[in-house]
Amino acid sequence: MSRRQLYILGGVLLVFVLIEALVPKPLNWRATYSQRDKNPYGAYALAQLLPDFLKEGAPHIRPVTLYELDSMPTPLNQLVLAGFFEPGTEDVEVLLRRVQAGDHAFLAAEHWNELLQDTLGFSYTYDFQFNPLGEQAADSMYLWFTQKGLPKEKYRYPATALASSFDSLPAGAITLALNNKLNPVLAAIPWGKGTIYLSSTPLAYTNYFLMQPQTRGFAEAALSYLPEQTPFWTEYYHLGRMESPSPLRFVLSEPALRWAYYLGMGVLLGFILFTLRRRQRPIPVVEPPANTSLQFAHTVARLYYGQQDHLNLAHKRIAYFMEELRERYQMPAGQPDTAWQKRLAHKSGHTLEEVHQLFAYINRVQQQAALSAQDLMNLNEKLDYFTRR
Repeated sequence: MSRRQLYILGGVLLVFVLIEALVPKPLNWRATYSQRDKNPYGAYALAQLLPDFLKEGAPHIRPVTLYELDSMPTPLNQLVLAGFFEPGTEDVEVLLRRVQAGDHAFLAAEHWNELLQDTLGFSYTYDFQFNPLGEQAADSMYLWFTQKGLPKEKYRYPATALASSFDSLPAGAITLALNNKLNPVLAAIPWGKGTIYLSSTPLAYTNYFLMQPQTRGFAEAALSYLPEQTPFWTEYYHLGRMESPSPLRFVLSEPALRWAYYLGMGVLLGFILFTLRRRQRPIPVVEPPANTSLQFAHTVARLYYGQQDHLNLAHKRIAYFMEELRERYQMPAGQPDTAWQKRLAHKSGHTLEEVHQLFAYINRVQQQAALSAQDLMNLNEKLDYFTRR
């Protein structure tokens, strides 16, 4: 490729990079409820405004479970913002125990698991405003507070953003806000020294509605119920643990250990690169071991042929034949009597007469004092025929 072609290719790539960088990215309307996200349904604005709402310092924001708050000092303002709030049994136990001791919990979610509903004694409904037949449906939802000392105005939201509300609340619960269907959307449940606040409108606390003057007041007034206590916001129930699953997460979380780890890995990588440049020693050629089985068989055969001890070889051939019968047909060791021969005939497929004749011939060979080469060959043929059939 010529230099001119390289310049053209580089220019084309540069144009593509500039176009990709300058094209505005579409808004992400997915509800993340994360204090890091500035998308419409993130919670970056809430994290920045929460100290003003609660008259306290910056909130502690961590992706931990409510169970992990058990070791922290009391009292706290617990804050949960999620689409689905599904705490476990241990989480609920710690939540109630801490609220009993003086914590206040502000739980905002569209969906709640049965464990929490049964424990606190409430239920909810989710009425998504979608009509496939095209009938006219309400495009707005209004929220307003019911208690004295709070704003009297009605806050207007898109109906699709506030589809969840409470069907029923436990005895002693206080309804703090309603929607235009007169269903509670914010309620307080006194519990020991503290209070559990349930909100079915988590989207009302996201960036989009906190930045709108006509809706910001609802979130500010709702959170004003919390006392001036240290706020602790857990993002675990919507975002998960949000930490590396690597076993090195503790090492990487500490600056000194992290730099030591990176330095060690760099030294190791440099050592490997320099070591690869050393001269490689030649690999010796290892010859495979020679197969001498055939040579051994020839040697043994020549030995027997030279001695002409046919009877000894016949006895060895018969012993090998008996061992082959025991392995192939699982015949028991012992003398081949009538019952033994019947069993062999049944397993081998030979007739009982053939088995009797073969073993009668074997007995004659074993009783002879000498054996000719022809008799040895006849014996070998009979034994081979029996096993091959």
